[in-house]
Order: sequence, then structure tokens, then C-alpha cells
Amino acid sequence: INRDIWLPFIDAYHRKNPEKYIALHAADFIRANGGKSLHTADLSAYAKGVRASFARYDKNIQVDIDFSFFERMASNTTSSERGIYKLIYTLASGEKELYYGRFHVFHRKIGGKWKIAVDYDTDDGEKIGETQFKAGKKIAEL
Repeated sequence: INRDIWLPFIDAYHRKNPEKYIALHAADFIRANGGKSLHTADLSAYAKGVRASFARYDKNIQVDIDFSFFERMASNTTSSERGIYKLIYTLASGEKELYYGRFHVFHRKIGGKWKIAVDYDTDDGEKIGETQFKAGKKIAEL
């Protein structure tokens, strides 16, 4: 899962490559947002939003994402993972802007590779921060 999902996910954000990111998702993908942005989407609608979001990234801003996991479980063909993501914008001045959210993703193995089947995110009313992020485990620790 790290090889098929999380490491390419991080790389896609770092390189601002929406197509690499979208390719991590199953064709019948479901996206759900909680918090102040309640909505659901299929892969087509989600991909359109992802492309628009990545297109807004300024060339002078470095974008990175990191993950902290609180629960990971998997069988041979399905998995569930919960945690907190940290979105990091590094401005040209070196100043960093940080954004956090909770996630719960479900993966399915399709054609021998893991794909994101369902992704639920929420900002919990912006009550998530570095303290909560550090309480989980990093990819390298798992």
C-alpha cells in the first residue's frame, strides 16, 4: 500500500502532477467531504476538481503533503486506513502555511495494484493541528 498509494501520492503533490495523483484512484472511486464542505463525488467530478486545484498552485510555491496514521488494516484485496494529513505550502519567502485534515480511505487491489476506492476527508472544524498529527505513525514507522 505504501508503494502503490502513499509514496506516489506524496510525489504527485510534490511535483504538482494531477494525472499521477488521479491514477491512484479506482474507476468507481467515491469521494466524500465532511466538515464545512459537505459533498460527495465520483471519479470524474473529483478529477475535474483535482485538476483545477493543482492548476491554481503558484509556480513559486512548493506543495507537499504528509500523513500520520492511527489505524491501518488490510486483507489480501481490501484495506482501511485512518489518519491525519498535513498539507504544506512553502512560499517563495520560505514561510510555510500548514493545513490539516482527518482522512479515512478504503483501498482495493485491482490488477495486482492497490487503488483508492473511497476517500473521506474532514477538517473537523479546523480543530486538527500539529499535536494531533504527531500522535500518529509516519509511513516509515509502519
